[in-house]
Amino acid sequence: MINRNEWHFILASSCTSIEQTISKFVFLLLLTHRLLLSSFAGLIDKTMMKSMKRKTLSVSEKLKIIREIENGKSKAYVCRTYNLPNSTVSTIWKNREKLRIAFEQNKLHVKKIRLCDKNDLDEALVAWLKINSSGKMGVSIPINGTVLKVMAEKLAENLGYKGFVCGNGWISRFKARHRVIYGMPNVEESSTTDCCNEEDLADNWLEFQWPMMKPGFDQCDIFSAVETGLLYRLTPDQLSELNGGQHIGGVSPNNRLTIFLCANMTGSEKRKPLVIGKKLDPSCFKNIKNLPVTYVADPKVWMTSEIFETELRKWDSELSEARRTILLLVDDCLAHSIPENFSNIKLQFIPASAAEKIQPLSQGVTHRFKVNYRRFMLMEMLDEQCNASRLNVLDAIRLIDRAWYCVSSNTIRDSFIRSGLAGSVRKLESDEEISLADWVKLIDSKGIFQNYKMDDYVAADDFLLTTETTMYNFFSSELQDSGSECEDEDLSTCDNPVISVREAKDSLLTLTKFSETNAVSEEFSKQLNQLKTSLDMFMLKITH
Repeated sequence: MINRNEWHFILASSCTSIEQTISKFVFLLLLTHRLLLSSFAGLIDKTMMKSMKRKTLSVSEKLKIIREIENGKSKAYVCRTYNLPNSTVSTIWKNREKLRIAFEQNKLHVKKIRLCDKNDLDEALVAWLKINSSGKMGVSIPINGTVLKVMAEKLAENLGYKGFVCGNGWISRFKARHRVIYGMPNVEESSTTDCCNEEDLADNWLEFQWPMMKPGFDQCDIFSAVETGLLYRLTPDQLSELNGGQHIGGVSPNNRLTIFLCANMTGSEKRKPLVIGKKLDPSCFKNIKNLPVTYVADPKVWMTSEIFETELRKWDSELSEARRTILLLVDDCLAHSIPENFSNIKLQFIPASAAEKIQPLSQGVTHRFKVNYRRFMLMEMLDEQCNASRLNVLDAIRLIDRAWYCVSSNTIRDSFIRSGLAGSVRKLESDEEISLADWVKLIDSKGIFQNYKMDDYVAADDFLLTTETTMYNFFSSELQDSGSECEDEDLSTCDNPVISVREAKDSLLTLTKFSETNAVSEEFSKQLNQLKTSLDMFMLKITH
């Protein structure tokens, strides 16, 4: 017989068992529901993935996606807009630096990126192919696998890659990277193809890279700099001796200079020219304590990374004192490969293969500079004040300073616009720029130079190498000094006598009488008064 207490215990136990059973049932029900939902969602995803066609994107297309994200768009938005899965967009974003490198190497249509582990060798071989196809070596070599292997191994040896063996795989990848076609190079076709590639790269750089560089900089704080070669003794009758420019870096360093020009987007600020000569202290510099340019020396008369860094460090210090930060655009080359740890200069590079299209100062500024230099030189020759064959580095520097001073702000501004870097720049006063041929007609009354092609004369030294390059060792024989060309010291033994203050004042008095007896402009008289004031200040300085 079960008593009351036992019944209570049995009932309590039964209730607990029932509650546990119900709890387990509810748990299993919820778990089943969740599994069903998960399976259904997975089915939907698979259905969507099947409906979403697999896309293979080029580098340029991937860069557009990167730009969308950098402009603040979410990855979900990009996925919907481009109909891409999240994993693809995430991978593109993760590899953005590699994609930018591929872009800079003009691999715009490549689907799979494989970067070269010997970039300098890759660039050197590409440079040789361009020179070979242009005919600048006097003869063009038919291109095939054997020729590429031999050239690659020779260049590798010069670059210090000992024991490098160029296999078929390396050549195949090189061909794919640069779309090399075997056979006899056709100069006309090659130049057309290069032009198309350069235009594509230039357009993409302006669309993708440039918008990310310029924010935060006023137009007056955006600068561009470029090197240009100058045959400073060249006269129109010597054009035939250049053999159409068929020299690699050519012409003895004794007869050429490299000039580094720099100006801002508005043309309101031009840096003092940096002139690179062969010798640091030529005999014509005797008694010279102040030059209108910055003069440095290099045995090959090239811009080097050491010279470039020294110049930028000095400028960075000046900017730091002025509490000013600028953006500087330069070509991407070996000479400009320096540490970018400047406090007030943000250094940005223009792709070498597109520099001809994008570099602002190459859109008319260097041309106008050379027109001015040749004009002043011919004017002095016609006035019998200058014998070009006896011209020394100091004479050239004076002409360089004057030629750069006469490059107008309008010319610089228009060059930035033509390059695509400047949309609208504040208007400046326009000025008429006369061609060298028209100048010759005006100043050459005897017709001494009128039978020569002045356009060819201005562009005669455009072929000169101006920066250090990995191709130097291979073409070193082309760059040796010619024994028939004289040294600069033999051409001029100028003593440069020191001019006294009294002589300077007499010269200013002569200029004053000239202005009084001739119809000179008001600007001439104003600048003459400024010279007199400057001379007075100098006299006070030396007497105290």
